[in-house]
Amino acid sequence: MELLFVVEHTFWLDGVGLILAPGMPLDRPLVAGTPLFLVSPRGVHMTAMVLPLATLAPRSSTVPIAVDLARDEVPDGTRVFGRPVES
Repeated sequence: MELLFVVEHTFWLDGVGLILAPGMPLDRPLVAGTPLFLVSPRGVHMTAMVLPLATLAPRSSTVPIAVDLARDEVPDGTRVFGRPVES
């Protein structure tokens, strides 16, 4: 597994779940169902799954991802590991 990104911000989107930003580069997508491994700044290990999230015309080079965790479980600075889909 590789470090995919470090969480800079989280927010809750009703009907979707917890959104992690900045997320993944546009050219390295994560599809719904992709397993992730997260490590908080305090060393707490968590597993999560990418949830479906529609994106419309991204305005940056990254796309936030939705995961199946609660907002208080993923503080800023949490490292997200996984395997991106090969393009």
